[in-house]
Amino acid sequence: MTDATLERISVAREGGVFRLGFKYSPRLVELVKKMPDAQFDPVTKTWTSTVCTQSLEKLRELRWEGLLSTDPDDLVPAGEQLVTIKSAHLRAGTVRRPFLVHIAMRDDELYRQLVSIPGARWEKAAGAVSYPPHAAVALADLCASGVVEDAAKILQPAEIVVAYDARIGAFTVRGDARAADVFAEKFPAHDVVGKWLEKGHDVAFADDFSREIYHGERARLGEGFQPEGMSLELYPYQRKDLAVALARTGLGVWSSMGVGKTAIGIALGHQLLYNDKSVSRVVVLVPPSVRTQWRNEILRFTGCPESDVVVVDGDKKKRMAQYEAAKNAKWLIVHYQAVILADDTKKIGELISGSVLICDEAHRLKNEQAKTHKVVKQYSQRASRRLLLSGTPVENQPGEWYNLINLVYPGVFGSPIDFLNRYAYPGKFGGYEGARNIPELRKRSKVLYVRHTLNEIAEFLPKLRVQTIKLDPKPEYQAVLKRAHKEARDEIRAKRVSEMEDRQKRSGGATLDGYERDDVEAGAEMTAVGMLKLLCCSPRIVTGSESQSAIALVESGLIPDEDGPKVEALRTMCAEMQSNGERLVVFTSSKRMANLVAERLTEDGVRHVLYTGDTSTADRDSAIAAFTTAGDDKNPGPTAFVSTDAGAEGLNLGRCCSTLVNLDIPWTPGRLAQRNARVRRVDSTATSFLIVNLVIAGTIEEGILRMVEHKADLADAILGENGGRLQTTGRGGKNVFEAAMAEWEREQEQK
Repeated sequence: MTDATLERISVAREGGVFRLGFKYSPRLVELVKKMPDAQFDPVTKTWTSTVCTQSLEKLRELRWEGLLSTDPDDLVPAGEQLVTIKSAHLRAGTVRRPFLVHIAMRDDELYRQLVSIPGARWEKAAGAVSYPPHAAVALADLCASGVVEDAAKILQPAEIVVAYDARIGAFTVRGDARAADVFAEKFPAHDVVGKWLEKGHDVAFADDFSREIYHGERARLGEGFQPEGMSLELYPYQRKDLAVALARTGLGVWSSMGVGKTAIGIALGHQLLYNDKSVSRVVVLVPPSVRTQWRNEILRFTGCPESDVVVVDGDKKKRMAQYEAAKNAKWLIVHYQAVILADDTKKIGELISGSVLICDEAHRLKNEQAKTHKVVKQYSQRASRRLLLSGTPVENQPGEWYNLINLVYPGVFGSPIDFLNRYAYPGKFGGYEGARNIPELRKRSKVLYVRHTLNEIAEFLPKLRVQTIKLDPKPEYQAVLKRAHKEARDEIRAKRVSEMEDRQKRSGGATLDGYERDDVEAGAEMTAVGMLKLLCCSPRIVTGSESQSAIALVESGLIPDEDGPKVEALRTMCAEMQSNGERLVVFTSSKRMANLVAERLTEDGVRHVLYTGDTSTADRDSAIAAFTTAGDDKNPGPTAFVSTDAGAEGLNLGRCCSTLVNLDIPWTPGRLAQRNARVRRVDSTATSFLIVNLVIAGTIEEGILRMVEHKADLADAILGENGGRLQTTGRGGKNVFEAAMAEWEREQEQK
């Protein structure tokens, strides 16, 4: 038997298809695969191809080469009119991937055209290329050029079709040239589509993506939205941002630190959970240090029961129980370190489908190689809505921007390779570097996020805003804090007894009066409590303390090798401020803490000056001059003024700065007010001021905070004023005297 005999193909017609059979040959397979709609039938071990003009022509070519045993023209009755099919045709897909393109005529160039569209993905099971909603315009272009056939009019559902083209960052209008001109002139200031519908025009959006972008851009210019039932009255700019978020399934909120990104996330969840009832759960991914802050603000702003909020913490057994409880809760708060644990990843994945996903401090997800990013990427594809919060969404290169936007709207920029080839330069040693075509990227990105800087929204802020942020320690840090509190308490008690015995001996056994007792206790506590304050600032600065409790902790080897959440939070703030061209003052009672902060800011490349008791007079003057002088492109000046209480009096630091961070809380409200007054000056250029107090949740600092509030209440009562605690700690509510009066009234009513 010759090779020619082995390569003969039998062909028969079965209704609308030709069926071809042959003994396996790689050459024949490649020839047959190029026939229209060629498919292999694994049961009969044969191939089929649609009966059309192109398939008949292909069979004739095979006949001329001597590869067919039958004349294909004998299979087509005389007078039968065969159809001519397009190389590819469009079909409806799924909700998330609404477009499918089946390739009828296999061709490498055609395939490259189809997969070059942003978001394209080959679906082996469907035997087609699938696309997300935002690919509608690109597909319509291929249909218009004759490459793809849209026989079902999937892309032309009406006479006038409005579509958003993610490739250029603009809307297009198909079907009527005059309508396109009107849209370009009137949108977004006017609801063009709404007016057309009122007039009875046949108009529709090309896809859900175009519809939500349209309504989102309209919301930017509207009055905004205040959710019913929220105790927090949103600022006008927050109401507008919320309105945009409600119109969208994905949005990045890239506003500066302190302008209320968290409030927008909580308001979005509140509206969707309690008012619209359109979602069953909100999953919030946060850094470990702000879990308590999120929980407290959700409870305070929404008024929901505590059982509605589940915070993931503790060992594996506790976390698994918390995930189980979250099935019946409304809010699930998880820190980023937990999402990468195998069991946690699975549990969160079970809860994320159909939920709202909020990622706080989302810049932590900029590295696509990190496991955290990979896991969150899976979550973003399964969530019904996505909201990312960050003040610094990009710092180094365009790839970071791509990675975050791809979480906001998966696939909107296409593949990472296509993106980097367009907006970066190939590196000399592989990878990509630099940036290019940024104006184009900015245009494509503008509808995908909202952003406000502190200076931009200053008119909406009160004269002075104080935030007290509670940070959560890691388990190792929390354990050493617990032991430190116990040992400090024991040391205080021992010293108290010793001091009292000494005084009694000197006084002939007389009883100590109240003032003497306070002096003894204060003297005994300062060493131990001072050590605890240092430990709350950072574990690294405890080693130099002379406290017996500190020495015992150091010798036991329990001090964790970490900076602690305060330093981590401050580094994030400083990076955001520097990227936004803004400045902040940082106060701490500890010189060691100030030096540690300065070292970390140097590592981060954050420009700063240091002001402590060890700083010479000349260097102090230079630091103040540099910080209070406006910068320029050549010399932007320092971002941070890091100071101990040596700089808490007399300095005017508010000429170029309106933000101040207290890394610890002083013993008195007067000292705290002195610190805060360094930026709040009558000659300051800013119209608003932000004070941030950082405290470690569940530690002595909360007690110091309450003590400062009580002292502020006392000063208010003596001076006949109010608002002291609000201006020092940012926490309102009844002061101790109001609480005492309310308690007295309740007792009188019960009599």
